[in-house]
Amino acid sequence: MITNLLLVVVLLLLFILLIKQSRNNRATDRADDIAKIHESLGILKGYIESLGTSTTTNIQDVKSAVDKIEEYFTNTRSRGTVGERLLDEALRSFGFVEGRDYLKQKEYVINNVSIKPDVTFLLPNQMSVYIDSKFPLDNYRKYLETKDSSYLDKLANDIQKTIKDLSTKPYINENTVDFILMFIGSEAVYDIIYENYYNLFEEAFNNRIIICSPTNLYPILAVLRRLGEY
Repeated sequence: MITNLLLVVVLLLLFILLIKQSRNNRATDRADDIAKIHESLGILKGYIESLGTSTTTNIQDVKSAVDKIEEYFTNTRSRGTVGERLLDEALRSFGFVEGRDYLKQKEYVINNVSIKPDVTFLLPNQMSVYIDSKFPLDNYRKYLETKDSSYLDKLANDIQKTIKDLSTKPYINENTVDFILMFIGSEAVYDIIYENYYNLFEEAFNNRIIICSPTNLYPILAVLRRLGEY
C-alpha cells in the first residue's frame, strides 16, 4: 500500500518535471514535448488503474486529476487553444507585442461573413496579414506511439482539410495582403509534411495560403513589414 502510494508520488513528480522542462524549451520544440507529455500521461494512468481497489480513495482522486489533464490534450478545442498559445509564444519570442504588433481573436465582418483569425499581424499603411494556428496533435501522437505510417496519411488529410476550410473564408480582403499564413506549431510535423507531402504546400499556395513553422515565421513577417513600408 505504502509502496504503491510512493510510486504514484514519484511518477507525478516526474510528470511535473517533464512539464517544467517543456516550459523551458524553445517554442520550436514545445509541441513535440506536449506529445511526449500525453504519452507519459497514458503510462501513469495505466499504472494507477492497475493498482486496483486495494488502495484508498486518494488514488482515485489522483486518477481523476490525470484524466482531466489527459482530456485537455485530447479535446479538440483544447488542442486549438494550445495551437494559439504556441503561436503567441512564437510571436513574443520574436519581440512582437500584443496590441502593438498583433491582435488575437479579433472578429471581422467581411461581405456579411464573420471571421475570427487566431492572429491579425499588423503591417504598415494600415494593412495586415491573418495567421491561423493549427495543432495537429492526435494523429502525430499516434504515429509516435505506433510508428504506423498510416497515421501520417491521416495527419496529411487533417492539414488538407484545414487548407480547404481556410480557402473558403474571406481571409483575403482589401485590408490584407494577398495571402494568409497557416502556422503549424511543431517543427517536426512541419518537416514531415514538407518531406512526404509536399503537394500540400503546392495546394496551399494555389489557394493563397503559406504554411509556416516556428523557424520560418519570423523571416516571413519581417519581409512583409519591410515591403509594407514602400
